[in-house]
Amino acid sequence: MSSTSTFLAISTPVPILLLPGSLDHTIGLTPTWNHGTIYCSAITKRLLVDKYPNLQDLVVPLDMNVEHWIYLNQEKTEGVSVHLFDANHILGAAMILFRGKMGTILHTGDFRYTDRMLENPVLFPPHLKNERLKQIAIDIDQLVLDNTFCDPKFTHPSKVSLPLIIPVTVARGVSDSDRHRREAQGP
Repeated sequence: MSSTSTFLAISTPVPILLLPGSLDHTIGLTPTWNHGTIYCSAITKRLLVDKYPNLQDLVVPLDMNVEHWIYLNQEKTEGVSVHLFDANHILGAAMILFRGKMGTILHTGDFRYTDRMLENPVLFPPHLKNERLKQIAIDIDQLVLDNTFCDPKFTHPSKVSLPLIIPVTVARGVSDSDRHRREAQGP
């Protein structure tokens, strides 16, 4: 599974939200998971169930860009509003906006910023837009920022250019590997 996930516990019984990320985000997930329902993007569900088929009934996919209501207790008296947004990262990666008694929380997960994100009508409502781009976002009580490369010194190719770059990079890696193997074998 190339895409794995972060666990964010909300309450007991524990609904869990998965945010695709790196392998270190899957600590605690096993084929015998029985700690509550797992909510994630549809793509993440496919990847997760491919790796752990017996979790099929515990994993609930959430559509992107749609508000979902998740109950936090079995009595269905407490809940939270959840929106998943494309994180512009790996397949199935999502940022999650929570709204409830705890306030408004945006958990970015691993994401790759693009100006296109400013077009998100939930995070940046059209009625708040202005020429100076000042105070155009909704109020967030807590921001959980999870971005390894949030430093201008890191530059990455755009997602659009990756299909062109990957074959060249792989070919270069194969030829370098062949050269190193020949050098190691000697004359």
